Amino acid sequence: MNRWVIGSDGFIAKRLLQNTDAAYTIKKVSPQLDKDSIYLDLLEPEKFEYDLIQKDDEIVFLAAISSPDLCDNQTEHAYAVNVKGTSHFIEKALYRQAKVLFFSSDTVYGRRNQIVNELSLTNPLGNYAKMKREVELKFLDRENFKVFRLSYVFSKDDKFTKYICQCSEKGQAAEIFHPFYRNIVFIEDLIDAIGLMFQNWEQTKSKVVNICGNESLSRVDLAAYYEELVNDSFNFTVTEPPPAYFEARPQVIQMSSLYLPDLLGRDPMKIKEAVLREFGINKLR
Repeated sequence: MNRWVIGSDGFIAKRLLQNTDAAYTIKKVSPQLDKDSIYLDLLEPEKFEYDLIQKDDEIVFLAAISSPDLCDNQTEHAYAVNVKGTSHFIEKALYRQAKVLFFSSDTVYGRRNQIVNELSLTNPLGNYAKMKREVELKFLDRENFKVFRLSYVFSKDDKFTKYICQCSEKGQAAEIFHPFYRNIVFIEDLIDAIGLMFQNWEQTKSKVVNICGNESLSRVDLAAYYEELVNDSFNFTVTEPPPAYFEARPQVIQMSSLYLPDLLGRDPMKIKEAVLREFGINKLR
């Protein structure tokens, strides 16, 4: 069985590649020219060798220009990658009867004053969210297409956590934007969900699964956990972002999932416990 990881350079893909069962033949797909990856430029998706994709292959589609600011400031380029190139690849993969798991975002729900789930109406905020939603709508009626809508995925290698780790190592105070709340999910829960989705593809009736934790947490909460559990000499300052920052991203998205606990066979891990596990700490300080 082939498992294709499209966008194999990101922190989610790297963790997935570390944890994929040896029974799979891994096909790393990247815009980087190297001997370990199959080359794909989503600006020129027609040049990819689609005949390599076989029936029932598993496609984990992580590739995207994911910065909301870049999607707003370089809209034409981002659209070419996130919608045109992405849709071209997915269409070709579905034609070859592969299973495509597309990674979308909680931002497709937009600004809300209430908790949202998979049955909630979408109202994308910003071009990034609109692009993700456009791809969803193109393929949601196709049998072999499913969607994971991601909340903030916590890992020691995610962008924000890497930033606070670097500040901690240098003895510098981290500057943290607040308010910014998400239902943060641990990366290991996401990795488990990917494997279980493919294992239970036919049994999982929902075309969309929200990937999120049960707690609404801010970046300040995450930094406080790091200070409490990892490095008690770490310090940070709280800053209100400039108004333009929230033009492309909601301050708060309270996302829940009707289907993730059933898929995992358990509740998602609490983030405080996830911090302990991710940093190899055996007990509370």
